[in-house]
Amino acid sequence: ADTNNGNGGSSSSSHDRSITHRPSTILILGFYLVLGAVHELAHLLSFILVSVCYSDNNFADVLAHLGFDSIGACIKILLRAVLGRYCTLPTSIVTAGRIDQHEDDEAVSAFILSASRHVGWIVSLVIAISLH
Repeated sequence: ADTNNGNGGSSSSSHDRSITHRPSTILILGFYLVLGAVHELAHLLSFILVSVCYSDNNFADVLAHLGFDSIGACIKILLRAVLGRYCTLPTSIVTAGRIDQHEDDEAVSAFILSASRHVGWIVSLVIAISLH
């Protein structure tokens, strides 16, 4: 028998509603994996784009320097990003394939790594605000 809780509804139906609005463990795990992958892939994508813009390397060179040189390597990098929740970025991307050194190479490399690092938390923040 339902009892009136004073709000015009029954206490048992309000209890049932709160249970149905709890996300399942599978849903939470799914969000964790997907959003973590988006975070890590944001690091990789920003590194690629900023490296192409600020170094003498083209898109193919940057991908090769990251290790995207075979299907197996691509799968390994993507699984590391999705399941391991990390990605490795080379620090020598500016001077890769170049014999001569420029005086601003170190500053450009630091900028590329810093931009790539910060894009991850910015993307996560935007997603969190959007989902809230």
